[in-house]
Amino acid sequence: MARWIADAIPLIGWLKRHLERVFHHEISVWLHRLVLLAVSLVCVHFHAIRYIVTVTPFIVISDVATDGVDVDVLPPYGRYHRFLDERGLDDHGETRPIVVFAGGIGITPLLPIIFRYGYGRRPVKVMYCAHDEAGLLCCGQLEAWSRRTGNPLTLKVGRFTVGELQSAVTPGAIYLIAGPTGMTHAVKRTLRKTGVSVEDICHEPFAW
Repeated sequence: MARWIADAIPLIGWLKRHLERVFHHEISVWLHRLVLLAVSLVCVHFHAIRYIVTVTPFIVISDVATDGVDVDVLPPYGRYHRFLDERGLDDHGETRPIVVFAGGIGITPLLPIIFRYGYGRRPVKVMYCAHDEAGLLCCGQLEAWSRRTGNPLTLKVGRFTVGELQSAVTPGAIYLIAGPTGMTHAVKRTLRKTGVSVEDICHEPFAW
């Protein structure tokens, strides 16, 4: 069940929480795999039936992507690299600081950013929290990165306090946020209250 729908509609959110007690994450993953298989079979089915193939407009519409067509892959939206590129940040030439706030599996889309931009002269600060220790992913990699680069890394079980969030505010920085919807809203709200421009914040809900 789409997370953003569950967050937007309380009744669906309540239903999702109760269903999760029975249908665990592994079941959800297999359902998604079955959907992909079904879509693939439908595509093959379209092209195997002669009278459907002759309906050119239908085939053109169903074949959204063909050879040579540029396709943006956005997981879940994939805006972080684009967001940084739009602000003129490259790998080495720009020294504008980046502050990363991650919650739980929200660290996943931010790891490439941390490891790509967090070397050289650019300061990159990482604030990462989760509900429990098991939810803190890739800690070894992050700690090794922090030791090599000298960039600050804060790992915490439980949410960051307002004071901790405020202490991470860095003059002139760009802020990247990913995690559960409540966490992303709380971080963004704190940043805005401390005077950070909305133009310098990129956030995406990222949770099961």
